[in-house]
Amino acid sequence: MCAGVNILLFNAFFDVRVCMVAAPLAFLLAAALNYWLCICMLFRHRSKWSTWGEIGIYGLLVAVVGGSISYRQ
Repeated sequence: MCAGVNILLFNAFFDVRVCMVAAPLAFLLAAALNYWLCICMLFRHRSKWSTWGEIGIYGLLVAVVGGSISYRQ
């Protein structure tokens, strides 16, 4: 679902001439959706870390994955 949202957002941002930030913005918004869906459906919120700890760990993971994707291109 998040991959589909990522593609739809990328196409929408690309169509409105936000070409320079279309991919990173779509990736970040899809990652936020992924985090929200995981909290709602899979995991218990704040089961191991505080809210800021969860967001920090998840943000770090998103940054590493996003950086590795942009590094390879």
